[in-house]
Amino acid sequence: MKFEEISPLPIDDYMRDDQLLKVTTAQPWYANLVNYIVAGYVPEGADKRKLAHDSRFYLWDDPYLYKLCADGLLHRCIPACEAPQVLDRCHASSYGGHYGAYRTHAKIWQSGFYWPTMYEDAKEFLDIFDVWGIDFMRPFPKNGDKEYILVTIDYVSKWRQCRVQQRIQDIPSICSGKQSFLVLEYRGSSSAMGAATSMTSSSGSCGPPCCHPLPSATSGKAETSNKQIKNILQKTVKAMGKEWVSKLPDALWAYRTAYKTPIGMTPYQLVYGKTCHLPVELKFKSHWAVKRWNMDLQLAGVRRQMQLVELEEWREKAYHNAKLYKERTKRWHDKWIKIKSFKVGDKVLLFNSHIRLFGHGKLRSNWEGTFTVLEAADHGAITMML
Repeated sequence: MKFEEISPLPIDDYMRDDQLLKVTTAQPWYANLVNYIVAGYVPEGADKRKLAHDSRFYLWDDPYLYKLCADGLLHRCIPACEAPQVLDRCHASSYGGHYGAYRTHAKIWQSGFYWPTMYEDAKEFLDIFDVWGIDFMRPFPKNGDKEYILVTIDYVSKWRQCRVQQRIQDIPSICSGKQSFLVLEYRGSSSAMGAATSMTSSSGSCGPPCCHPLPSATSGKAETSNKQIKNILQKTVKAMGKEWVSKLPDALWAYRTAYKTPIGMTPYQLVYGKTCHLPVELKFKSHWAVKRWNMDLQLAGVRRQMQLVELEEWREKAYHNAKLYKERTKRWHDKWIKIKSFKVGDKVLLFNSHIRLFGHGKLRSNWEGTFTVLEAADHGAITMML
């Protein structure tokens, strides 16, 4: 039998748990309220009368604290350590919409959460994002081979950067293959309503009609919603914008679950007869999620039938709210309208919005004249002479 001496293994002095981890001991902002509600404990330096007054609006349901807010609903009190996560989900998630501070705060409120500095935290959370825009100015009189200017502006500091371009093709494209158009907008007469009834697919083939031009009476509403969806996409897509096709469903979802002032509710509620509960409400245990998530299915069916019965009433209320909103907007708009009257012999200028003269482009003024008024009709039409 042969024996060989084997070198001993080196001693491993590594300890798996030798790292120091920070332990958070900070109490939530509502710790004094919970101690007073549960045990009547008043900490040193606290005002007992104020605690007694404030505690009337809070409900302790171990391990969560809820506050009865001005809307008559119980909102779960969020500690400071969870607030950034709630802000991120209500702003940057697929159903967030990347809205501003006010609408992000409104989405948190509608989801059933509360903490004392919600609005200020939403503003601070959004301050870290760059707010900028791009404009494309065209065409300018040719200077050598340059005709176009790409302008970028920071909306906070108003700092501008400009870049001269030779061709439109030199500007980074935001199209996705063949899908160059997201919004179809109606600008013509009723005889041209069948002009754009299909959209080119990603393979280049023309598929079945997926959208239709709207008549002039409703084109304003479509243009407003298109603008909001476009704003969401501008905040969610990357610099080149090639992935806007995959982001479109998320943009639509964020739009449908956002509160709309003209109708007084969300579009989702107006269509389905119930509020849309977002995943953030389940993640952070909103009051409805804790109390009604495991409710009896038969009772839930009865309540759902009652909601469907109330749907017509909600739609009538939304119609009434939209009508009042339009009347207020019209009054505000009409207040700034100035009636202009012309007399025979007045000198006037004519604004020609369709002027397109070669060699002048954007630097050419659209005002022509002066003209002399020869005849002024009662209904506002005038006859002019150069």
